[in-house]
Amino acid sequence: MASTKKLNWEIAVLEARTGSGPSFKKAIAKEEKRKRKEARKVKKLAQQQGQEQASKQLAEDGEDVEEFMDKLRNLRIQRLNKSLYHARRVIHTAMKKIVTLEKQKRNRLIKKSRATIADADNDEKTKEEAAKVIEENEKCLKEASAVAMNDLVECMVMQIFKKSQLIRDTLGEYKAAPNVVKLADEKIGCRLLNDIKAVNIVKRLVSEMEVKVTGNTKKEQTRQRGEAKAADCAPIGSETMKSKNAKDALSLGSTTDAASSAFVNKLNEFISDDDVSSDNDQDSSSDEEEKREPSKESKRRKRNASIEYDENDDEVFDEIYNGNKNKNRKGQRARRQEYERLYGKDANHIRLKQKDKKPKGNPSKQQHEKNKAQHQSRNRAGIDKPSISSEQLHPSWEAKRRQKELMAQTKNVKGTKIVFE
Repeated sequence: MASTKKLNWEIAVLEARTGSGPSFKKAIAKEEKRKRKEARKVKKLAQQQGQEQASKQLAEDGEDVEEFMDKLRNLRIQRLNKSLYHARRVIHTAMKKIVTLEKQKRNRLIKKSRATIADADNDEKTKEEAAKVIEENEKCLKEASAVAMNDLVECMVMQIFKKSQLIRDTLGEYKAAPNVVKLADEKIGCRLLNDIKAVNIVKRLVSEMEVKVTGNTKKEQTRQRGEAKAADCAPIGSETMKSKNAKDALSLGSTTDAASSAFVNKLNEFISDDDVSSDNDQDSSSDEEEKREPSKESKRRKRNASIEYDENDDEVFDEIYNGNKNKNRKGQRARRQEYERLYGKDANHIRLKQKDKKPKGNPSKQQHEKNKAQHQSRNRAGIDKPSISSEQLHPSWEAKRRQKELMAQTKNVKGTKIVFE
């Protein structure tokens, strides 16, 4: 079997030649080059043999379009088989996660039920129910652990074939093994296959594989991927925006005592008084019509309905859209008066004033005298420096000391006259 890259190139060339399905730019350019080459060949034959002989020769050597279509169909089937192989790998990874989450869920329930039994405050009936829950979850946990992953993957592949008639027509009916059919019918198999993640994976793979069979345009491929992605991201029980808007319009039309602005109601409804009255009659007639979405024609009427509105008649227009203007902040004096009225003597500014009026505490006389005596004793005693003998001094220090002594002696010399004989 050819590689995926080569297979896609051959399909693109045949699509460009037959004009069916999307094809790469290079394949289209190659087909245009081939057509130019054919045109040159026709021109050359016309010059040599004449126009009629050239046309006859080209008709004999012409290409059969049906043959190309058969070849293209076979190549697309090969590509679909390749994508089915890769789909099995994707499913295997996803189902491993789903089975792991199922086991974790059962373990949590078992742990919670055991804690309920261990709690002495619970009565006997509650403990019996917890014991039943433990038994059921242990059984489910054992079944989930015993599930063969390959059989579960084949069950998902069987779901893909059931979902798409196009895939069945292309590859034929899927022949499942007996153990795969048995697993799909069991309770644990149904629980795992109906998980929201598994369902979304099947939808996405079906859309991708159908694109590879039909060879839709790139625009349609992008649209289908977007729809599949939206389905994957949508939570359980979610509603589309259109259905939500339709239900909101019906509920707003049926309620008459809603305390909201007329301008807001007009923007949300986009509907005339006649439509509101007709909707009220329909809502009172049956409950099924409340759940039913409005038809395309009614949606179009609501969209195109004229809005007659006068903001002067709206009482709460200014309150909703303009809002109350913020007043200036009060001054310090006004704020203090308000706090005195609210809190009295406990207001912060009054408490701070009273605190400032209190005399600051001075040290006692005894402590002052004690500190003074300590300072005086330190000054009298001084710091006794240890005496250093001359033997311990460095020679340079000793020379410096002797120099100072000699200088002191020269200063104290009395003025005596020296006589030389």
